[in-house]
Amino acid sequence: SNCINIGVFNPAGVESLIDRPDVDVKVYRVRARDKTRLLRQLNREENPDVHEIVRRFHADWMDFAEFDAPYIEVKNESLDDLKAGVEQILSQLGPWLGQGQN
Repeated sequence: SNCINIGVFNPAGVESLIDRPDVDVKVYRVRARDKTRLLRQLNREENPDVHEIVRRFHADWMDFAEFDAPYIEVKNESLDDLKAGVEQILSQLGPWLGQGQN
């Protein structure tokens, strides 16, 4: 079918989609500095589970250490970065949305 699915995947999930001949995969890697990521995670809750945050941070680092699939990087250091990234993604999806590229 002609549909667009957007999801958050680990490298194994991305690789399994890329291997499917019936799926056209566009990979966007949203990236922020380590300090930015950690501060965001710590500030999300009043009493964050620091051990869980560190565990997840390390697991992400290990999962993506050898990620070599082609991707488009989207910077995520600020709200302006995020807005620009969303606009970039939507403009690249334009042909699939039936809108043409902007």
